[in-house]
Formats: sequence, structure tokens, C-alpha cells
Amino acid sequence: MKFFCFSTTASIQVAKGCYRDRSGSGRAMPDLLASYRKNGLDWSNLDETVIQKCRKEAEERGFKCFGIQFYGECWSGLNACDTYDKYGQSDECFCTSDVSLNSTFPKYQPSENCLGPVGGRWANFVYKLREV
Repeated sequence: MKFFCFSTTASIQVAKGCYRDRSGSGRAMPDLLASYRKNGLDWSNLDETVIQKCRKEAEERGFKCFGIQFYGECWSGLNACDTYDKYGQSDECFCTSDVSLNSTFPKYQPSENCLGPVGGRWANFVYKLREV
């Protein structure tokens, strides 16, 4: 599995992979920090408009792991680094960078390079924050 790092000023985020989630009280990451779907998504730049905003939300709340679900929802929680994989891996994550709006996003493959990975329905693409 290849891991991807993205630089920021206070931390870097390391991609952990794509993991299943479920509805209800047993969510893998229990706290919805933000939904960027409400005002529409910039489908051509989900890295800046979703992933980096979510990273900042998680960082400000002191969370060490966060996940992007359903293309534009930011999920985390106090123990998210311990629970994100409780339902196993998923194949419902997508690579979103460098794709034209007329194309579909390619599925995330752990063995291949992927820019701007996010989760689809009931899948979190999980990142872990590390101090720099």
C-alpha cells in the first residue's frame, strides 16, 4: 500500500486508506465536523475545498485522524484513530484531482498513486495528522 503525504504549515496528513462506515450510533468516526455539500462542491478541486478544510477542522479540535465521506462530509472524533477501521476496508473511495468535470472519478486503488482521495457512500477516506 502506498501512503500519500500532503504538506501544510502546521502538520502533514498521511493517507491511511479507504474504510467502511455504517449509519447510527456505531459510526467508525462519530462526529460530523462539517458538510461541504450544502453549498455545492467544487468538483474540480476537492483537495482544496474539502480535504484541506476538513484537515483544518480536525486540527483545530485536536483530533489526530479525519475522514472524507460522500465526497464532501468531514468526519472525525476523539478516538477516530482507533476506530476508523472497525468495519474493514472499502472499495468505495475515489481519486478526485486532475479529472475533468466530464469524466468520472477513478476508483482508489491502494497500490496506485492517487491524488485527492475521498470516500463515496458509506466510506471514509482516512487521513492521520502528524506534526512537522
